Amino acid sequence: MNYRWVPIAGDFESENHDIIFRGKAISPAAIPEPGEAAAKKTSSIGILVFDQPSGDGTLSADIVFENSTEDSACEFILSYNAETKGLITAGLGGGWAMFNIREWLPSASSAEQSRWFTFDSSGDKGNLKSNQKFHVEAELLGSRITLSIDGVAVATTRLPGPIPQRSQVGIFCIGKNTIRISNLTLSTRKAQAFIVMQFSSPFNEIYTDVIRKACDDFGMQPTRADEMYGPGIIIKDISEQILSSQVIIADVTPPNQNVYFEVGYAYGVGKPIILLAEKGTQLPFDLSAFRTLFYENSIAGKTSFDEGLRRHLNALVGKGR
Repeated sequence: MNYRWVPIAGDFESENHDIIFRGKAISPAAIPEPGEAAAKKTSSIGILVFDQPSGDGTLSADIVFENSTEDSACEFILSYNAETKGLITAGLGGGWAMFNIREWLPSASSAEQSRWFTFDSSGDKGNLKSNQKFHVEAELLGSRITLSIDGVAVATTRLPGPIPQRSQVGIFCIGKNTIRISNLTLSTRKAQAFIVMQFSSPFNEIYTDVIRKACDDFGMQPTRADEMYGPGIIIKDISEQILSSQVIIADVTPPNQNVYFEVGYAYGVGKPIILLAEKGTQLPFDLSAFRTLFYENSIAGKTSFDEGLRRHLNALVGKGR
């Protein structure tokens, strides 16, 4: 993995394309009062951040703990927020379980405490054996994270909201001894945009001439339900597509129960939604509170419509061309 990286905390070094975390036993800062027992030494923490942005794809590596202890951990950082210092991680040993998907929530004020929130965990941490190689994969698709060890899925979760914009991937470690990360690979895929609209003219042309082109320029793969193929229950496929998408774009111009259902489901699972409607459309009461891009379906109005949609996409995902 030939990417630039910077250690935010802890002692990391590179060795023959491997990344080595040099864990240490750390003495507590506080000195006990006379008569009190000395506090137990704790493990050092390491945070390493790559120059690669968070997004859909898979992080994988072989991980070996030289001498694991009860608090040893090595997790992929799927999102490091440089502004808040928040983390979303998936990997080995975090918390009290063998396998974890969790989030570090820094305190927003002095009245709050920073804390870990665990989305999913499993496995006996006693199985985190020293000098055993674990092949770890963490896949992020939209808001769904799946953690696999040696090809076996061991934990999965659906995030309550989108990954923070402009966050980065990395590695998080805890330990008193060396942790080696080798064969590190990042494979990315285009972020998905699920398009919700009626399948008829003029909406087909709106999708082809405006929405699809804008999504492509933002590096996103747009998909409509009529472009999904294969066996299965259509409502389940649509639900899965919404979960794996980074943004939902919905044209609510004509009253359509399918469109309303899909918008409602996307809202319920915390997906960013861009609503579109032709000028003059009277929105239902439940949709009237949403910010909506009203467009003029004409040659003259196409430029304004295209620019407005791109502004919305830039606000949500950034990086448009």
